[in-house]
Amino acid sequence: MKREIGIVLFALLALLFTQGYELAYRYHQEDEGLKEQMKEAFQTAIRQELSRRMHDNRIKDPNNPKFIIRRARDMTPEERANLKGDTIQLSEARKKGLGESLVDLLQHRMQDGLLADHREPRIKTLDSLFALQMAKRELRVKTGVALLDSSRNVISSAGSLTVDNRGISTSIIEPIGTQGLRYVQAYAKLSPFRPFTYMLFALILSGVIVVIACGAFFYLLYKIEKARHELTERERAAHSAIHDLKSPLNTTYAAIDLIALTEKDPARLRLLDEGKKRLRGLTATIESMLNLLKQPRREVHLAYATIDPAVLAQRVYNEVASLHPEKQPLFKLEKTADAPSQVETDPVRLERCLRNLIENALSYSDTNVHITIRIETDRKGWRLSVIDTGWGIPRKAIRRLGQQFFRVNPQGKPHVSGYGLGLSSVNLLMKELGGQMQVESQENKGSTFTLSFPLTTHRISA
Repeated sequence: MKREIGIVLFALLALLFTQGYELAYRYHQEDEGLKEQMKEAFQTAIRQELSRRMHDNRIKDPNNPKFIIRRARDMTPEERANLKGDTIQLSEARKKGLGESLVDLLQHRMQDGLLADHREPRIKTLDSLFALQMAKRELRVKTGVALLDSSRNVISSAGSLTVDNRGISTSIIEPIGTQGLRYVQAYAKLSPFRPFTYMLFALILSGVIVVIACGAFFYLLYKIEKARHELTERERAAHSAIHDLKSPLNTTYAAIDLIALTEKDPARLRLLDEGKKRLRGLTATIESMLNLLKQPRREVHLAYATIDPAVLAQRVYNEVASLHPEKQPLFKLEKTADAPSQVETDPVRLERCLRNLIENALSYSDTNVHITIRIETDRKGWRLSVIDTGWGIPRKAIRRLGQQFFRVNPQGKPHVSGYGLGLSSVNLLMKELGGQMQVESQENKGSTFTLSFPLTTHRISA
């Protein structure tokens, strides 16, 4: 039981862990995606703000504007000697995080020129452009922008999310120019949880369902364990009670047998003999109940003996029929030409099978019932059939024959007392003997119960 509980708990925890891991993974992916969009929006805003500041730097001669860009290798030695500005290596710029292309470097050089002219980035303009770019990407969140010096201390800031109240937010720092004199920082309160509200709700709901399922599972385990304990106790009590009945029955049988040895009156002898027969029938019922109680865990020990099945069948029929004086049955014992005259089997078990089948044939029938016991052989072994012309069994009930405590109550027929253990006991006994029971029946026509034994079931002769 503990193993099953552990497996169930492990499976439930694994389910919750899997869902939690999936949610965390999706959150991380969404968070990275939002940061990437924020970075793109901020870089676009920086370029737009640079363009506006450059526009304010008007050319001195508007009628004759001239702006020449030429590669160094295309310049003359004189032009190269008079070249103003710094030479920038693209590979070095990439290492410093100044950009990935020549366009990025040109923008930073433009920033250097504006900073040299004391034209600082306009933080309010940058914040407005940044907020606009975020809105275009459907990221409508609070934002803020700050201008930092070379030590990354705040010079000025703007936006609905100020430096003092930004709290937990995502921030991005971009350099302004190539000299490291100025930086701009953007920060925003991103909410990657929003797209996953339903997933988070589903995870919480799954957790609640798991808790409820665990509670229901443990409650069922408790009820099952309690019922099993009660059933075990009842089985022990029933086993003890049934077993205790055997001792007085054996004592009573021995006493009656002793009295019969000294009795001379024929009437009393018949009465004593009748009592012995009834005690044997009651003992057989008790044995059947004990066998059913011990069925799941008992070891079978067969006591083989060589017997004549016809003699056994005749004797058992006579004993059972004497217990039904109200019936006037017509009995016939049939043997085919190749029927075995002797078989090796457990006579006690075979007798109990016959006793149950003959008892049913007499109990579930009218007064003038015909009963035939047929012994025959086939290719697989030998068979013993009990055939009656009784009330028969409904077709729907045939498949349930042999189940413990199942009884057939034919409509319109007298009630027959019993416990529904007879055929269940026959099924069990036949399994122990290596055979099987087969049933054929029609309502109001009768039934045929066939006990089939394999050919290797210790047949001696035919």
